[in-house]
Amino acid sequence: SDLRHRRGVARELLTIARAGNRPRLDFRGALGRQEVDFGVVDLAGKVWSAGVFASWPLFDGLRTRGRVAQAGSDVRTLGIEEAQLLDAIALEVRDAVNAVREAGEIVNALAGTVEQADRLVTLAEKGYEYGVKTRIDVDDAQFNRSRAHGNLARARRDYLVAGAALRYAMGTLGDGIVTTERGVAVFRPARSPVELVGEVLKGRPALP
Repeated sequence: SDLRHRRGVARELLTIARAGNRPRLDFRGALGRQEVDFGVVDLAGKVWSAGVFASWPLFDGLRTRGRVAQAGSDVRTLGIEEAQLLDAIALEVRDAVNAVREAGEIVNALAGTVEQADRLVTLAEKGYEYGVKTRIDVDDAQFNRSRAHGNLARARRDYLVAGAALRYAMGTLGDGIVTTERGVAVFRPARSPVELVGEVLKGRPALP
């Protein structure tokens, strides 16, 4: 918006520069008091003058042409800066959307890994109970489950960071981001573009 306003101002300056070699009509006036001293006689009184003056520049040393060229260059420069800024914003938004999608897919994959790790811990505990598994097998299964939960928590963090980056690129990032309360609901990543936009605007992942 700032660049577009500046470009509009530059266009107006270009119009003014083009008027440098056009005919000009001015009105001038003056009002005051004048005193004349002739040595013996001292005259004083109010004086005024008014007039309309028309001027037509015949040759200004190509000054107007130079000003027009400079003003036109300023307009084109601002246009290029606006196009570059739009491209940069588009690239930033595309990268942010791709990061959110990638983080969501990672969370989906790690959620399946956590479910599998929980199942393996249950099987290991049952096997140890029936004597077909050792305590080391149970400890290994529990360690793998803890690591899977840690990876899932890290992926959820990355997903929220990617969502905040997307909101920043959209220009809607604020201080009122609502986070998921502990124990209220289980995290579920977005499964459609509509859910993705909804959760980003709300500042929290999609919940069941």
